[in-house]
Amino acid sequence: MLKEKLAELRKLCQGLFFRVEERKKWPERLSALDNLLNHSSMFLKGARLIPEMDQIFTEVEMTTLEKVINETWAWKNATIAEQAKLPTTEKPVLLSKDIEAKMMALDREVQYLLNKAKFTKPRPRPKDKNETRAEPPLNVSASDQGEKVIRPPGQTEDAKPISEPEKETQSGPADAEPLELEGPGTGPEQKEQPTGQKQTLKNDEL
Repeated sequence: MLKEKLAELRKLCQGLFFRVEERKKWPERLSALDNLLNHSSMFLKGARLIPEMDQIFTEVEMTTLEKVINETWAWKNATIAEQAKLPTTEKPVLLSKDIEAKMMALDREVQYLLNKAKFTKPRPRPKDKNETRAEPPLNVSASDQGEKVIRPPGQTEDAKPISEPEKETQSGPADAEPLELEGPGTGPEQKEQPTGQKQTLKNDEL
């Protein structure tokens, strides 16, 4: 008996709990949807400002994103206006699951274009046919084209660089004779051999 009464009470309160739960989710879900719509609109505006030479998105892709943005804005405004007309005791028409579905559809389109922009290589720029290479004048010699020496202020081209003073070499007197070192065996006694020794050598030779 009590279980039947409890089941009946839960059935009667089910709608009430659902309406309360939905109203708690509305502020957070609607704020996230507004932010996504604003970011998507700014992204689309920036994509359309890209020059034609550098454009990586096709017109179909940008038109598809614009269509999803406009449809989401229209659904949000119409649903909120319709929900405002309903009393709080009736089932709401603005549901959190519908808001999440709209956000997923819009985010999918934006992410597709972002990934394309991330992995697409830039187009090569065409070369200008009228572009000519700058050539040096004919009357300029090869020496003039080289690097010019920057002279200090006040010095003319004819001015010669100041040479360093020559170092004075120290020299002794011209008449100085080289010194002879006298050691053992270099005296006059060694220069002249005794007379007796010379005669002995001659007798031996004979």
